[in-house]
Amino acid sequence: MSTALHTAKLSVLITVLLLIASAVVATPSVAQTPDTALYVWIRDTFAFAGQEIHLPVMISNLRDTIAAYQIQYTVDRPNMMFFTDSLMPDTIIACANPPSCTVLDTVVDTVLKTMVDTQTTQTAPWEYVAGRNLGDPGLIRVTAIADLTGDHKPAGIPPGTTDAVLIKMIAFVFCPPDPFGGGQVQLLPTTLNNDFSDLHGNLIVPLSTRRATITILDPVPGDLDYSGTSDVMDVVTMCGCAFENQCPTCGAVSADFNCDHVTDVFDVIFLIEYVFAGGPPPGC
Repeated sequence: MSTALHTAKLSVLITVLLLIASAVVATPSVAQTPDTALYVWIRDTFAFAGQEIHLPVMISNLRDTIAAYQIQYTVDRPNMMFFTDSLMPDTIIACANPPSCTVLDTVVDTVLKTMVDTQTTQTAPWEYVAGRNLGDPGLIRVTAIADLTGDHKPAGIPPGTTDAVLIKMIAFVFCPPDPFGGGQVQLLPTTLNNDFSDLHGNLIVPLSTRRATITILDPVPGDLDYSGTSDVMDVVTMCGCAFENQCPTCGAVSADFNCDHVTDVFDVIFLIEYVFAGGPPPGC
């Protein structure tokens, strides 16, 4: 076989291989189910009249790194439980792609912020976390972004994170709660504004979000600090009530333990006997 013929055949073979390769690359990809598995929920719990409660939002993130999120919940009976707010300076993010934001993309303004608790949560080290109730005390919206500077520190919530606390929403139970409320409050995820995104800004929609039931319990006799039990801390609180007039603000919790219509040292003694000596429970 001549060298020229051999070169020609080799050239044809290379051309065919290149055509096959280009055809494979150009073949449209078949639509696939997003590779996500994200579950968000709040456990049922209970609370007492006048109590501040921290509601943990739980998360199981199986496959994607979560770099930002926005969650929104409402209560069906804001006359029993509500989210408080206060005016304070806050940095407003005005950037469509948060990791690439600069100082020119932000503005400091005085806004209504709703309290949230990030301690011991997945959101604790994140660079931006803000709660809002948008003027509705029965609503809370939490927005969080892990990395604002683009250095990937913190990197977000890694895949494989299960049964972890995403953030804690702080709510307050009215004192006393609405007596016609039935003793239960439903905490409901809204249809909109429950979104997550990965490091590249791709939307991750939770496969499941679940409502929670908060049962409002009757006050516990002798429980002055709304902890759900009567103990030494209530004795300390009772001393402040009897001697410094620092009594519980919730009318549903009475500090008149011996029912003589006066709050004094005898109520302190009554509570001490109940807590430490098995005496009769406080209350009239």
